[in-house]
Amino acid sequence: MVRNGHRVEKSKKKWYNRRKKKKRKKRNEKKIMKKHLGKIAEIIKSYVYKVRNRKKASDFTRKSKLGFVAVMLIVLNFTKKSVQIEVNNFMKHVLGERPEVKRQSFDDARQKILDSAFIEIFEVSVEDAMELEDADLYKGGSITSRTGYRVSVIDGSTLKLENSEELRREYGQSTPCEGQVFARVSVVYDVLNDFISDAAIEPYSVGERKMALAHVDKIISTDKHRNLFVTDRGYWSPELAAKIHGSGNKFLFRIQKTTSKAVRNDTNSSGIFKVKYGGVTYKFRFFKFILPSGELEILATNLPYDEASDENLAQLYCLRWGVESKYKQLKCLLALEAFSGKSKLVVRQDFFATVYLCNILSFACMASDEIIVQNNINKRLKNVHVTNRAVAISLLKDEFVKIIIDDSPRRSARNLNQLLLDISKFDSSVGRNRQGKRDKNPVKSKPHRNFKQPL
Repeated sequence: MVRNGHRVEKSKKKWYNRRKKKKRKKRNEKKIMKKHLGKIAEIIKSYVYKVRNRKKASDFTRKSKLGFVAVMLIVLNFTKKSVQIEVNNFMKHVLGERPEVKRQSFDDARQKILDSAFIEIFEVSVEDAMELEDADLYKGGSITSRTGYRVSVIDGSTLKLENSEELRREYGQSTPCEGQVFARVSVVYDVLNDFISDAAIEPYSVGERKMALAHVDKIISTDKHRNLFVTDRGYWSPELAAKIHGSGNKFLFRIQKTTSKAVRNDTNSSGIFKVKYGGVTYKFRFFKFILPSGELEILATNLPYDEASDENLAQLYCLRWGVESKYKQLKCLLALEAFSGKSKLVVRQDFFATVYLCNILSFACMASDEIIVQNNINKRLKNVHVTNRAVAISLLKDEFVKIIIDDSPRRSARNLNQLLLDISKFDSSVGRNRQGKRDKNPVKSKPHRNFKQPL
């Protein structure tokens, strides 16, 4: 018997078929990226999408250099420098035209696009990420299971905005610094599969718990997998715990010492405590342990003992640090706070565009990491090698939107393959079991002198 030019003995026929079947089931990150970009290109170029996301029926009806697609792609092209420079760069390097468009024309054009246009493509990236085959899930102490719970970390932060009259009116009623305007943002991050599954930006006066409740409602209604929601101190509330528990999902909260008197006075390191909400009494687990710093940490969960031991709870909570790294990626590498305008619409456009690009970066790095693993398969390396995110961002700029705007599927696929190969050439060595001191009073005025912005 001969297949693909190779002779296969009949005795090995079954083994050969099993091997080929296993190969076909293996996840191909390049195909995931290609499929997503093809879908996004089709959506952005569609007439229905334009009609749904423009302010007025008369907007974008005439043929112009700043049409709907062009304006969308300029915003999505990692636009963080001067707006005029970014528009000139797009016209010259992406469209191959002379840079003759003024900033004012671009500003007027983007005011005609609703922020829902960027929310929609972000949600498409979330759908594609949630449908990944062989996604890593938590089950019975393993974080690489194919069945179980998606580990979703909820965390919030603040963004400093321009001190304009409109932004003061929309966001500045409550602020941590007098005379400055801040917004509160919150994300849900799938820490095992490296993508943001939900994001929100609200006035600073809106609390983190309220935003977390909205996140939980949305994730429960859209995700086919059950979720294990992990949060830091400040998120615990009987309402949030009851909502997650009642939906059949799980939670892992870090709680403060003052949260429960029964837990605080209990001399055991683990046990059961009662919570009352809405006339119902719930029984949840707690686990207390001492951090290397000497600080007492208390965790609360509804995971049963057969699904997670006390040691598993501590290991699961350590995964929460991944969302801090994701915020660093958003704020430092993708320059989330470098908004390109002073209106509420522009702030929301830039926010959801940046969060979407963060997911695009994750898709690209998944494919690049696969290439790096294949290249290093026969090498004895001391540390793990992964894609350099900063270099990946610099290479995605311009090339990413060129692939979307290209009408030739074959050329787009070829350019995407070359882009991923280029990204994979620049890897970083990550040490195992790294430990370092956390600076609790960092200087936020400017990045460290050794940190270089990729954009």
